[in-house]
Amino acid sequence: MPGHVFSYKGNTTTWLSDPAGLDDVISTGRARAFLKTLLPKEANIFKRGGEGHDFWGNPHEPTAQYNHAGQRSLQPPIVPWRLEVEGPGGKKRGYFLHMIEIGDEADRSMSGVSLLEREGSLGARIDAAGKPVEVLFDSQGDLTARIRIGDTAERILGPGIQKQ
Repeated sequence: MPGHVFSYKGNTTTWLSDPAGLDDVISTGRARAFLKTLLPKEANIFKRGGEGHDFWGNPHEPTAQYNHAGQRSLQPPIVPWRLEVEGPGGKKRGYFLHMIEIGDEADRSMSGVSLLEREGSLGARIDAAGKPVEVLFDSQGDLTARIRIGDTAERILGPGIQKQ
């Protein structure tokens, strides 16, 4: 659909906030959001929407190619665009890991973020404010995460957590 689908090369995109028709915004100025997709590797990022296409269904389902607007979708905030991320090759199963950072309108880049892969775990390393943060998620079994901030001991988050 010309003018309603835009694709991005690479794994990072950014955009400025928009009050989206809200009258009770309590901040001034705009914020900049950054999105970095760590997984799937070689992901395709699409921005879809726009007037008349803001509530379209799944782009791979031919019978869903119409506006699915309902009573609730027409109440503010109305967001006429959405970001979609697809893995390469149309795989049936994949892991998705996105890092979102909100900053000032003048910010031009997000904090350093890199993919971590360790013995059955996938995650991210974030280099911000002088202390690296590492978050790892188990890629099999119960959803469990481990987090380390700077030089602190690793903490486990998820099923089976024992109170300390």
